[in-house]
Amino acid sequence: MREATLGFRSLEDYSSLTDLHVYGDLLTLYSYRLPNFTSIAEAGRLYNEFSLFERRLLTLYVSYVLAGAGFYDSVFASDDFAEVAEKRLYTTKFSDNDWIEIFDELPPGEGVILGELNLEPWDWEYENEEGEKLGVVFVEMLFEMYDAESGRSYSPAEVLVRHIGENKDLSQNKRNIIIAHPLLSRKEKESFRKTKAELQKLLGEDVFLSTGEFLVRFIPDEKKRAVVEENWKSLRSKLFTSFQSEYPFLAYAINYSRISWAEEKLRGARLKYSEGRFDDAIKDAANACEGLLQVLCSKYGVKAEEDAQFYMNSA
Repeated sequence: MREATLGFRSLEDYSSLTDLHVYGDLLTLYSYRLPNFTSIAEAGRLYNEFSLFERRLLTLYVSYVLAGAGFYDSVFASDDFAEVAEKRLYTTKFSDNDWIEIFDELPPGEGVILGELNLEPWDWEYENEEGEKLGVVFVEMLFEMYDAESGRSYSPAEVLVRHIGENKDLSQNKRNIIIAHPLLSRKEKESFRKTKAELQKLLGEDVFLSTGEFLVRFIPDEKKRAVVEENWKSLRSKLFTSFQSEYPFLAYAINYSRISWAEEKLRGARLKYSEGRFDDAIKDAANACEGLLQVLCSKYGVKAEEDAQFYMNSA
């Protein structure tokens, strides 16, 4: 039997998770207010899909950084994948479009069912041209375990060691690391540090890493790391733009304060207009329109000049 040592994640936990290596400020989306016209079904679907999206984004981030360190995803370069796809994919050679194309193939799978998350660790395998294999275990929550047959209790560190030992692929690797979800390393620092120290004692090396520690370990050169981080931000933005397009009402949630400000300006403009203060009314209305246009541009982007079409009446 397992018992979580970290309480079930609260949406409020995400409000302060900003400026993250993996997510930037994306996790604050959990605490955003949705518009009143959003149905329960729409809100539930958004929660499920975003939960899956952000967890896959963690896997993609690790794959992206490791590609910069010379490690490619083993699955996409495997015989089984080549048999189905008729080609092997080496993530060390990927462009942004390639990463976007394989995003939905990354773990975890459909682990969100009726609002309940599968918070078990998930694994992914990597290797390099020298034949070195690297296993990565992704951990979102720490568990203690009690074995009823033996009467023995296992600490979170021991549970993770068992997880690696019971996984045939991981146990055969010369090297495995464990990546902590930022919610764990940032919000449950004491549990993270305690488990990290115990794992180091059990395995003889530091394998339990925050995303920041992971980045520095595999991209030690500061200049190269800065390039990787900037390129990652661009890729992350493209992925989230694609995700956001599935939920138009997200534009309201993300720009709630800006929209509220515009609404207040419009109310003020109406009042000033009724009082005959036309110049002030026009200024407030113009500011409100500018704010709303900024929201629309953030949602739909700016139309390229070459795509613009102009129509003129012939004389």
